[in-house]
Amino acid sequence: MSLSIPHMLQNLESQEPVLGVLLLGAGLVFVIMGARVFRVLMALSFLCIGFAIGGQLPLEPVWTLLAGAVAGIGLAVVSKYFVRVGVALLAGGWLATATMVVAENIQADPLVAMILGGFAFLVAVSLVFILYYEVIAAVMSFEGTLLLLSGMIICLNHYSSAWPRLRSVLVETPALIGFLILAGTVTGYYTQIAERQKRQVGTSG
Repeated sequence: MSLSIPHMLQNLESQEPVLGVLLLGAGLVFVIMGARVFRVLMALSFLCIGFAIGGQLPLEPVWTLLAGAVAGIGLAVVSKYFVRVGVALLAGGWLATATMVVAENIQADPLVAMILGGFAFLVAVSLVFILYYEVIAAVMSFEGTLLLLSGMIICLNHYSSAWPRLRSVLVETPALIGFLILAGTVTGYYTQIAERQKRQVGTSG
């Protein structure tokens, strides 16, 4: 599976507008209140990841769907009963993936990209045991931002004549995508942290 930006944009452009609207709605939930209901959202995340992994297997469509369902349900169940392990796997997986995406798009050697991804995974897992709630807020905000951007791209592709120009800018300036993801993640993170602090003050008062 390619992690290049043109390939990812092409995949999003092939989706239907209704999916874009659903992704926009889901993204808002993740960004605004992800940490509050993170157990449910984490299970959904693993369910989707399992289906995505199954979809990459070189099997017949029926077996691909079955493999995705088994993987997704299995990961969701694990995350339900082993919450901290689930958070660690989700945070580590996303940070490793983001690191490898950056490495691929700057044309780094594949082996170097894998090593960097593995190191990023270990860093994220370690942070879970130090800054548990903060990592949850960051992961939920990151996933929400990805959902929002994906939904926007799908809708723009179908409804905006300016999309071809915007697409060229994103492909030629991949750092812009990184900035948008970082900005959305930071915004969601501080929104959720601020909400938690208000609840704590209200409880203590």
